[in-house]
Amino acid sequence: MQRVVSVIRLVVAASATLLLPGCSFRIQTFVLAPSTQHGWVTIEQGNSTCPSLPEATVFHTISIPESRVLCTSSPTYLGGVYERYALLDTDGSSSPLKVGDLIHQRTSFTVGEPGRPCSFSGIQFYYGPRDSVSGNNPLLNDQAYLARFHPDCPGAVHQ
Repeated sequence: MQRVVSVIRLVVAASATLLLPGCSFRIQTFVLAPSTQHGWVTIEQGNSTCPSLPEATVFHTISIPESRVLCTSSPTYLGGVYERYALLDTDGSSSPLKVGDLIHQRTSFTVGEPGRPCSFSGIQFYYGPRDSVSGNNPLLNDQAYLARFHPDCPGAVHQ
């Protein structure tokens, strides 16, 4: 029954979006690599020093590496989005992950002020059982990450 309701919501949202002139809609699937450990998943978007994602269509798949960190020069998508989550199996198939079961606290983030040094943004979510969610995403203050992708940020330790 829950799956039927989800499909109906998707169809209604897609239909409404397609009928509005100038609006766009995308179904985005975040696919975690096999053997991904539980923890925060971070997707930094719009970073010119990172590679771009493949050209997106209505159905857009974003592969998340085992490290749970993806940096891309592709900008944040501003149209309507229906998000799905999956775990890639070792045989190449994927298993859906349910929000509220193994996916929690999906949020957008912005660090700093847009257009200023040490400014970046993206999305994040927690992958794992609800009782293992641990505070805030530590990556946003990780010295090695900041040094690699944002050397102008305070706290970036250069080795």
